[in-house]
Amino acid sequence: MSKHRGNGVEFRGKPKEQLLSRIEKDERTKCWNWCGALFKGSGYGQFSNRALSKSPTTTHRASWEIHFGKIPDGKMILHECDNRRCCNPDHLRVGDNASNMRDRSLRGFVHQRKLTEKKVIEMRRLRQKGWSWRRLAKRYDVQTNAVRDATLGRSWAFVTEPIPSSIGPGRRKGRFGELGA
Repeated sequence: MSKHRGNGVEFRGKPKEQLLSRIEKDERTKCWNWCGALFKGSGYGQFSNRALSKSPTTTHRASWEIHFGKIPDGKMILHECDNRRCCNPDHLRVGDNASNMRDRSLRGFVHQRKLTEKKVIEMRRLRQKGWSWRRLAKRYDVQTNAVRDATLGRSWAFVTEPIPSSIGPGRRKGRFGELGA
């Protein structure tokens, strides 16, 4: 009996055969690009096979389990190539959320594209001197939440510059009770 796999194409076979039947190999990047269904909003490949998991999973996690076995508890599978559709096991590694966030920061993802480690160090020092998040955001041409996350260590957590613990003289509470907002 055949089963649908979420993208309208029927498949009969084992998880590895299913995975390999829906990829295109990019000779230049060596990525194995998933050509099946994608998770809405995230862009990650969607893989459904009851022999592997009761519910749909991402193709890179499925590829890891097919090629290397169970993913350790509390760990995630990270892409070395930054390609969400890639499921080449040579481009994957086990990591944790902290290493994933560090990689994202170093590679310039999301709001952090304009920031560098040097700029984050400067930001933290200026914040310690009393600069507001708004003023820092304007100086570094980023959103206020990017400054707040970087100076509080929510992003760029690997930067060794200490996270500001107090705000310099002359600062007062803003509308919402936050200092220097």
